[in-house]
Amino acid sequence: MLRSVTATRYATPLREGGSLPGLVEADDDGLYVTKFRAAGQGVKALVAEVIVGELGRALGLPIPEIALVEVPDALGRTEPDPEINELVTRSAGLNCGIDFLPGALDFNAAKPEMVTPEQAADIVWFDALCTNVDRTPRNPNMLVWHGHNWLIDHGAALYQHHGADDLPRRAADSFPLIREHVLLPRASSIVDADARLAPRLTPDVLGRVLDLVPDDWLSGNAAGARGQYAEYLAARLQSPRVFVRVVPRVEREEFLNAGIIVFCRTRGYLAARVGLDRQRLLALAPDADIAEIQEHLEARVRIAAGDPGAGPIAELPQSERFHWLAAPSSTVIQTSSVHSGLCDDPEQTLAHLFNSLVLV
Repeated sequence: MLRSVTATRYATPLREGGSLPGLVEADDDGLYVTKFRAAGQGVKALVAEVIVGELGRALGLPIPEIALVEVPDALGRTEPDPEINELVTRSAGLNCGIDFLPGALDFNAAKPEMVTPEQAADIVWFDALCTNVDRTPRNPNMLVWHGHNWLIDHGAALYQHHGADDLPRRAADSFPLIREHVLLPRASSIVDADARLAPRLTPDVLGRVLDLVPDDWLSGNAAGARGQYAEYLAARLQSPRVFVRVVPRVEREEFLNAGIIVFCRTRGYLAARVGLDRQRLLALAPDADIAEIQEHLEARVRIAAGDPGAGPIAELPQSERFHWLAAPSSTVIQTSSVHSGLCDDPEQTLAHLFNSLVLV
């Protein structure tokens, strides 16, 4: 259960981004960076802050304690700034507070050695799971406090819940923005991080974390909303996890063709064919996980074919499956730009392209 405190003084605004959090003193004499329910991103940003922050804490990631901050009606009335006055006054009730780290410094991307490669891989994996768009070189959302790195500000994560009526259906969406993660160049194997972390997020852990979200923040049917989040996260954690890929040598821009996808809407045709030249791949990346890469390639063939055993993506309409297959989702298994053309026989075209572009 999250600790609950009551705000007694609005100390100062923290003018970062559009959410305008504030440093608030509470009745336990503590200071909390408080995210307000009436801010531009709304209550769902507070939901993400609790879910993602507490999932991270359950994994042992360095995330400051989260508390529920009760904001009295009168707290903002003495604030001379009209924007803050309105924000705090309209946020009366339960808000989200993050334990303030006094004297903390911003993470310096020029000194990545503050984070070990294994720690970096864990953080990249975690942010990919939670679709956190806000850990980039421009805005790392990390602090250094007492010589240790701390992760902060997860309100922008789980971004799909802002517009999705059926959140679980978005669970298999690719997350190309992970390419911009500030720690990706520092990270060791994401596959190893997956093996370390995924088994620890059991249904029981997910349920306990979701129970921490106040009913007041879940509009309408709170139990139904929790069920949606639980189903979404459980689906993202299903193996093979769509956000996990090996990341070898992406900076050298070396590649080899490993498959072809052909889609013909008018003929109702979608198929993929793959062929991995293992010797050539090992020449480019000696530490590449051949089995893992082969498994993900073969999964694309099954998804294109609409194989029910290939997971929920394979059950989507043909055009949606093609868009998923063609979307950027990995730094290792990458698709080219879509090339349009005309043909009489898409099956024959697939064989021709495979023979001329892959088996060469």
